[in-house]
Amino acid sequence: MVSYGPDTFVMRVEDDSMAPRFLRGDYVYVDPDEPAAHGRYVAIRDGAAGAGVVRRYLVEAGRRVIRALHPDLPDRLLTYDNETDLRGTVVFRGRDPRSRRGPTGGLAPGRHGERG
Repeated sequence: MVSYGPDTFVMRVEDDSMAPRFLRGDYVYVDPDEPAAHGRYVAIRDGAAGAGVVRRYLVEAGRRVIRALHPDLPDRLLTYDNETDLRGTVVFRGRDPRSRRGPTGGLAPGRHGERG
C-alpha cells in the first residue's frame, strides 16, 4: 500500500503539454506536503487558464524552472512572488482502464497506475 499526505488531491490532465509522460485524461495524485525536487513533476495553478497543470520542476543555474515537455511551450521561472502557484508534487499517475490509447499511450497492458 502506498500512503500520501492528508491533503493529497486528484487532478485530471486536461491537455497534451506533458505528452508522452502525461496524456489528456490521465489522473494525477498531487501531494502538497511532498517537497518539489529537481526532476520531479509538480502541479501548478496556471494563471492564464485558471486551472491546474502538470509541469516538470527543475533547478538550473540556481534558478527554479517549471517546464512543459511540449517543445513549443515556454519555461516559467518560479520566484517567491509566484510560489503559491505551486500546488504540490505528483506522487501517482493513473489512467482509466477503459481508455483506448495508441502505442504511445503509455502503460503496459493491465498496468494502469504509476508512481510519479
